[in-house]
Amino acid sequence: MYVSSVAGPGEQGIAGGTFNCITQVGTTFGLAIMTIIQTKLEQREAERLGAVYDARDTSGLPKAAVLKGLRGAFWGMTAFAFAALVVACLALWGIGTVGHRGPPPAKAGDEETGEAEKVEAA
Repeated sequence: MYVSSVAGPGEQGIAGGTFNCITQVGTTFGLAIMTIIQTKLEQREAERLGAVYDARDTSGLPKAAVLKGLRGAFWGMTAFAFAALVVACLALWGIGTVGHRGPPPAKAGDEETGEAEKVEAA
């Protein structure tokens, strides 16, 4: 909605495409950050449990270490989602109605059929 409100009628397509591109890049960075969090927490927990951590082969990790990494990535995603909610609320605050800026134009045949008089009488 915000992209639609700041772009002119002739720029809606390029604004939408830019928004989608930025969303994809942001998703990529988010996934990379969550992977780093998961990997570091798995490594720390595996070393704490006395297991050997090998980044190329994590099939031998203790389940507790894997669970610790997944939980950390989950809470990281939760924090990012909450931050995105706050940013979205601040950006969309007071945006108003997106779309038509005025009343819809009257139809050409309204005056001839008397529909305009019916609306005024009601």
